[in-house]
Amino acid sequence: MENYSFLPFPDLPSAAESAYAAVLPELEALSAAALESVDVDVPKVVQTVLAALPDILALVPQIAEELPLFDIRTVKHLERRALALAHAHDMYVAERRPGPTLLVGDDRGSGQARTDLLRDCAWTLLKWTYGQTRLAVQFVRRNERDADGIAPGLYGQMVAVGRNDL
Repeated sequence: MENYSFLPFPDLPSAAESAYAAVLPELEALSAAALESVDVDVPKVVQTVLAALPDILALVPQIAEELPLFDIRTVKHLERRALALAHAHDMYVAERRPGPTLLVGDDRGSGQARTDLLRDCAWTLLKWTYGQTRLAVQFVRRNERDADGIAPGLYGQMVAVGRNDL
């Protein structure tokens, strides 16, 4: 199933699968009402987050100092959650390929429905995590005005007014 051609480093498929396994309890704990459908190019989002990660991590001491109430674990969850989304997306793509599918049943559905749901869960979790991190970066880099270069939006340039560009 591993189809991670979009990931920037060759060792990430196993890391993505491990991250997914680690994050799975969080994904399954999300309420259906809180979920957001995937409305982005997942490979591009994963690449954006992973590429931004070194610069974001370099700001952790400054974020911790200037925003003492900010839960710095949020930043530290970025990589795992991005990789988990990569794996969830790969499973989503694999479910849509012609051929036999493996149906694994549980209380949250089975087969393709479960894959779709868990992909939405992974997206929701990463979107929130990156959004909170991006807000922290914007605050600590407010005087330099370079936050978008450090933690770019996941939706690219927005034309419409009113959409919150994470």
